[in-house]
Amino acid sequence: TIIHVYKPVLAPPKSRTLGRFLSLGGDALADSWKCIKECYIAAESTSLHFLRSRLCVGCTRGFEIVDLATMNTQSLLDPADASLAFVNKRDTTQPIALFRVHDGQFLLCYDVFAFYVNRNGQRARSNWMIHWVGTPTSFKFEYPYILAFDSQFIEIYHVETASVVQVIITGNCASLSPNKMHVNLCATSQSPAHPQEVLRIQHLLAKDPI
Repeated sequence: TIIHVYKPVLAPPKSRTLGRFLSLGGDALADSWKCIKECYIAAESTSLHFLRSRLCVGCTRGFEIVDLATMNTQSLLDPADASLAFVNKRDTTQPIALFRVHDGQFLLCYDVFAFYVNRNGQRARSNWMIHWVGTPTSFKFEYPYILAFDSQFIEIYHVETASVVQVIITGNCASLSPNKMHVNLCATSQSPAHPQEVLRIQHLLAKDPI
């Protein structure tokens, strides 16, 4: 996988014609983009996460951290931490999502399980782990819940207790651009009249019910 880093290039004010404005989709902030850096990761990448000054890339080797200043890469997980051996021994585990929770801790979500690490890539909350019932392909984090999207159902867990809160049976479903307050998803049904339906999961509880 090759990662390219671009920066916006602004044209002089006189060269900004109406035709050029419309050709750029109405984006008056950037006239073009220039590649300034690139990084090579010797693995197939499946996800990309933005940190404060670095990138975190989910790939077949695990979560890789990319320093945007030097474009050097290193594993997010501390190889000296023996408590993470259960991850390193699984060659087929796919890293999918990373979420910053609090106190410098990150929730790492794989297709098999989820666990916490600190900012140094060492295991945090050693007694905390979620083992998914299904095989999630995407996740949505809305504190204090983590939603795991399998093709047939959605698992909802509490991120402090690792206890299951709810399982929503949906049939064939896929998450559609979740935002802050709700999650849109597309579900395929067996009804000829409604082969596909768009549903919304709304988080209505103002306080933690658990």
